[in-house]
Amino acid sequence: MDLEAIDSSDIHAEPSASSASSSPSGSLLGVLDKVDEWISRFVLTTTAEDIHLMTLWAAHTYVVEQTYTTPRLQIDSVMPESGKTTALEHLQHLVRRPLSASTISSEALLPRVLERGIRTILIDEADRSLDPKNPIMAGVMATINTGYKRGGSRPVLVKDSEGNWTDREMSTFAPVALAGNNPSLPDDTRTRCIRVLLMPDFEGLVESSDWEDIEEDADHLRIDLEMAMEAARESVGNARPTLPEDCKGRMREKWRPLARVAQAAGGRWPGIINTLIHRDMEERKMERAEGLQNLPLRVHLIRDIAQVWQAGDQFMPSTELVDLLAARFPTRWGLQSTKGLTVQGMGRMLMQGYKISSDREPSGARRRGYSHLQFTESWRRFQVEPPHIKPDGPDEQAQLDETRNR
Repeated sequence: MDLEAIDSSDIHAEPSASSASSSPSGSLLGVLDKVDEWISRFVLTTTAEDIHLMTLWAAHTYVVEQTYTTPRLQIDSVMPESGKTTALEHLQHLVRRPLSASTISSEALLPRVLERGIRTILIDEADRSLDPKNPIMAGVMATINTGYKRGGSRPVLVKDSEGNWTDREMSTFAPVALAGNNPSLPDDTRTRCIRVLLMPDFEGLVESSDWEDIEEDADHLRIDLEMAMEAARESVGNARPTLPEDCKGRMREKWRPLARVAQAAGGRWPGIINTLIHRDMEERKMERAEGLQNLPLRVHLIRDIAQVWQAGDQFMPSTELVDLLAARFPTRWGLQSTKGLTVQGMGRMLMQGYKISSDREPSGARRRGYSHLQFTESWRRFQVEPPHIKPDGPDEQAQLDETRNR
């Protein structure tokens, strides 16, 4: 199936007037609790917080015009058969105007669909359907990335009234959920994602999703959620939740929409979103500490130089620094890397990335290299613990102290 576009009317059986009256929308707090309970019946996540995350994300799809940004939901698992497709099926019955995309054959397809209104895009098997080797994926990922923020758009070729091709800006703004086994997402996409981790249900802890039996209840729940979010639309738009002090930049952009829904709901939900944000920030911090993030080579270089700098040295010749880097990190800079690091290559990256240039050794020797003091500001900004050196006199000690105290 290439792209299966499913409107709400296609998968949600609209209840009759009598059944609708017997299923009141209720308060947003009560409805979120019901959605949370529903998802936990059928989806097994690593932690209970991931269920709460799915609930808040499903709710925010109805008010993305008010939340300004819409985080990408990444549904991941440690192994196949962990319920990723099941999780997407339940989201399909809960979110705003779902659009199920198993494969995408054209990079212009999503903008064309979104031109007719906001949809919630649900992409299954993202590890295969978003294969970076596919030549159209650059355009698809551009749609996913730009559509993360209100006003996002991209040019698409369309035929005018005379049959001539012309470009037109089309909106890409839409909620997106991606399900797949550790999909190879670009870094700029990963920073826009909030992640749910599923576990295989070997012990039968969750119920089977027999849609013939549960679809009507799911549809009623979706109507309750839609009505509750519509009633809370103004509250969500006016909400200005206080986020953790360190939640800044892209981290703030992706969590604030869900925090606004949580604040509008009240009850336990503001505490839940605070826990989720702190967990995400801690995971990112651990990834940086363990070197698990896909950092640019220039960032690796500044970090690796701190690792190999000889304790006590104030100056290191370029050739010696390159040799130490190649020996310590052979797959990145040495013989096991694609090209291997050269003095000229290192100099180019340091100049272009940090405005750090080599100089002659202070002792008057002809060797060129770098002083410890040249790196201290960059190490500080990347939160790298600098190697210890013995300052050469009070002036250099004062410079080091000033840099550390900024």
